[in-house]
Amino acid sequence: MIELYHYADWVRILFCVVGFFCVVLQTATLVYGFYHLYQDIYLRWTEHILEVLILLQILILAWFSAQILEYATLGLVFFDGKHLLRYGLFCLLAITSTVVSIKRQLYYPLWIVLVTVFTLPVAEYIFGKAFPVFFAVALLCYTLRSIHIILLRKHELKITLSANSIKIAIDALPIGILFSKKNGHIILINTCMKNLMMTLTGKIYRNAKSFYQDCLINEKYLLTCKRHLIGEDMVYLTHEGSAWMFTKEAIQMKQQVYYQLIGANITERWDMISVLEDQNRKLQKQSEELKQAIFNIQSICYKEESLRIKSHFHDVLGYRIALLLRGLRENKIPNEVMLAEWVKDFMADLRKNEPTQSAKAHLDAIAQTMENIGIAFHLKGQLPEEEAIASIFTEIILEASTNAVRHGLAQDVIIEIEENETGLHMRIKNSGLTPKGEIVEGGGISEMRRKIEMLKGSLAIFTEPEFELYVCIPKGERRG
Repeated sequence: MIELYHYADWVRILFCVVGFFCVVLQTATLVYGFYHLYQDIYLRWTEHILEVLILLQILILAWFSAQILEYATLGLVFFDGKHLLRYGLFCLLAITSTVVSIKRQLYYPLWIVLVTVFTLPVAEYIFGKAFPVFFAVALLCYTLRSIHIILLRKHELKITLSANSIKIAIDALPIGILFSKKNGHIILINTCMKNLMMTLTGKIYRNAKSFYQDCLINEKYLLTCKRHLIGEDMVYLTHEGSAWMFTKEAIQMKQQVYYQLIGANITERWDMISVLEDQNRKLQKQSEELKQAIFNIQSICYKEESLRIKSHFHDVLGYRIALLLRGLRENKIPNEVMLAEWVKDFMADLRKNEPTQSAKAHLDAIAQTMENIGIAFHLKGQLPEEEAIASIFTEIILEASTNAVRHGLAQDVIIEIEENETGLHMRIKNSGLTPKGEIVEGGGISEMRRKIEMLKGSLAIFTEPEFELYVCIPKGERRG
């Protein structure tokens, strides 16, 4: 190093500055090394020792440069080479580099040994006046190595999971999450869960067991919040209008039991449930109104039919009684043959004057009634030409439509009637709820089936994918 006395002052100053920056960069390399994660703890500490030894080597070189600069300024020529210290430090550095190279199965840690060789006292004797050049190259290599390792460690910190990165990640979640031990000691909690604690209770709990048991289960310290139970899950409505559902789950890990408590924001889902409940109440109300309307229609029909029968009976019977009274006043007592004829004619007149309504008119009345109560009635096709079959179809349509609205809460009833070479087919569908269990045939369905079987036909009921009542009357059977 004494050869530096032959160089200009600015060269010696440059050596000092480079040595200073090299010390700073190697110190930063050592600090970054403590953030590097290893599975092998022995390798970790070996690399730390290697970085410390390199830092000591750079400090010695920087100290040499500063010492020469100081004495040159004072006009003195003196240099303490510290030969024993430099050789001892080199041996430790060589051993440590070899261990790291073997452990990591890489060769590049060994090149630092080669660079250090050019800074040893023996190199001064070999290279003579050219030694400062090798000294400068060694400082440059140390500097470049430090910069490379610092950039490498910074990149690893970005892509490697750590306790801090995990905390940052869960804090960014839109749900509240908390992990705790069996005794309630909180291991990890994110910001959202802390905010939920503040919203629900006005404070942040340090024990998860107390928060879950006292607040969520027993509702002791809850503020202006309402709790709703959905199965085993708890939903809390805050004063801000948001809905949060809390779920607790046990996690087994390395023979230890931990608990995970999650608070999820289900405001949109809760609003949808509220809307569905309102719609369900409206449908129930409409169902009750429909039942009442059907009952009123039946009552009116019964009353009108009773009045019609009474009026017709009065007309037919009154006519006979009037004739009988007239004969009695004229002393013309009718004989038994005439009375029997009158009774026979009386029964014939009652049957003959019964009003008849066509199946088409009956179907139109059903459609009008459905539309009046807000049910869409769709008819595709025409009723059969045979009035008897058309009447049976009309009765089936009435019964099926009534059941669809009363039991299925349907808003649409679709009738499809088709006649082809195989026979007559009718399908009755609706947009209502399908039965959850097996269909039990009551009096209405049994009566429909009986009438269809009288025509050698069949009746079937399907519930998937939608409710459908299917009627088939073979062409040959019904015509024959």
